Amino acid sequence: MGAGSKLAIVLFATLVAALGCGRIGFESSGLSARDGSVDAATDGGRDAASDGGGTSVDGGPRADAGTVDGGALDASLPPCDESPCKLVAPQCGCASGLACQRPLGDDPLRACVAPGTVGPGGVCLANEDCTTAHVCVAAPGGTVGLCEAYCASSADCAEDTYCRELVVASEDIGSCATPCDPVANTGCPESFGCALGLTRDVPDRSFVDAPVCVASGPATGDPCPGYYCAGGNTCVSGTCRRVCDLAAPSCEGCTAFPSPVVVAGRELGTCP
Repeated sequence: MGAGSKLAIVLFATLVAALGCGRIGFESSGLSARDGSVDAATDGGRDAASDGGGTSVDGGPRADAGTVDGGALDASLPPCDESPCKLVAPQCGCASGLACQRPLGDDPLRACVAPGTVGPGGVCLANEDCTTAHVCVAAPGGTVGLCEAYCASSADCAEDTYCRELVVASEDIGSCATPCDPVANTGCPESFGCALGLTRDVPDRSFVDAPVCVASGPATGDPCPGYYCAGGNTCVSGTCRRVCDLAAPSCEGCTAFPSPVVVAGRELGTCP
């Protein structure tokens, strides 16, 4: 994809917002409505390719920059247990000074490129913006993403965070979600909010309620047809509700979810 290509966001498999002609730059994180169980209307027909907790920025305006011909098939390199190179840290398979990355979405899935300079939690437009072993994951409600570490399971992530699914064909790889607090609406970069969403983890693809940084979203009390809300909120039966801590409620009538939702050791609920 050339430098003039524009970005687009796909909200699951049914909401497409094309920002211009050409290849889709990236897809948004999938935050689902929550009513105590996975709603058949929002999840019944979804598969792993359309339901990820976050999706990598596949391409972007600099997708072709720095790709080494065909990846890392160089006999002079140390042996690597993944071909052509390994995405999760510690990486292997690339020459010194290069990083294993997904520069062109699904074709190729992996190649050796010059690493970017944006660290974890930083704002990015393309995978190649991020430092070694990090991927640009789209933030719901916006046209940018955040750099997050590649992971194969939550064991690769920091404490109190998790490995969330990426929409990556034939890859059992996720990203370590940016840790944030949906009750206080803190922990995300400036101008981003922390919402509570329903997503899937890696590698077993089980559904989890987890905090996600969002660029924007419907406010408290507004409908959430895109299945995500502004920071400090979560989508419950089609309406955005404030997230609260049951042990130290910030509102009267803080109500638990039908199935307990525990984040960072706290059971969360919603305000009326």
